[in-house]
Amino acid sequence: MRASRSLLGWIQVFALAVVPSVSVAQTNTVPSPLDSFKKLEGTWSIQTGGKTLNIQVTYQLASKGSIVTEQFGRELSVFAMDGTALTMTHYCNVGNQPRLRLKPQSARNVYEFDLLEVISPMSAPADHVERVIYQFLSDKRIDLKIIWWHPSGEETEHYLLERL
Repeated sequence: MRASRSLLGWIQVFALAVVPSVSVAQTNTVPSPLDSFKKLEGTWSIQTGGKTLNIQVTYQLASKGSIVTEQFGRELSVFAMDGTALTMTHYCNVGNQPRLRLKPQSARNVYEFDLLEVISPMSAPADHVERVIYQFLSDKRIDLKIIWWHPSGEETEHYLLERL
């Protein structure tokens, strides 16, 4: 009888020691914003002004899942974590590479990136992507706004992406 009490006592001690750490670990697990972009993997159609474009967007995981690439027609963007911040580097058709950082989320499923810097050769125009806003409407639809800076002012491109 003494042995069974001792065994029961050890089981209770073990349960108290293990169970709280399991529940704490589960509640402290916060998905990275990069995880949301990983879920986009695949090919998407592009609509603008009520018309479907003849190019597509393709999202792919690369570098052992540490980055997500976005191939938008002939342009490429790379999403990667920089410490605790999600960054986006856009390799633009105008010849520059704006680097943007995700702002703290103001609304669920809205990801807004603001310009950090523009890497540009001397021959590239001053025009550049200033902000990019992704609103995940569902697993199959994304509202995308790309805000350009031009010497004459801002311009917004608006797209609807649909998973194929």
